[in-house]
Amino acid sequence: GYKNAANTALAWHAGRLLALWEGGAPHEVKAPSLETKGRFDFGEKLKHGFTAHPKIDPETGEMFFFGYQPVKPYLMYSWANARGEIQRTLGIDLPSPV
Repeated sequence: GYKNAANTALAWHAGRLLALWEGGAPHEVKAPSLETKGRFDFGEKLKHGFTAHPKIDPETGEMFFFGYQPVKPYLMYSWANARGEIQRTLGIDLPSPV
């Protein structure tokens, strides 16, 4: 396997500081000490990669994110509610991997 560097971006969601990169699950970081707590997979509900640039709705607190994978469906789209619970995941058909 490869090491998840989680060194591209940070996101604050549902009371958690998440360290992100383009190729794997977020890692939770304890604030304010910045101690790494470990891989965060939304209670084992995250079943795909997680890009480093999720979007958080400032009104609802929901977080929307994508993940790429080498097999169909090549693009996955998920969203989590303001409590950090994944609500739905959709596969998006693309003609080839990205």
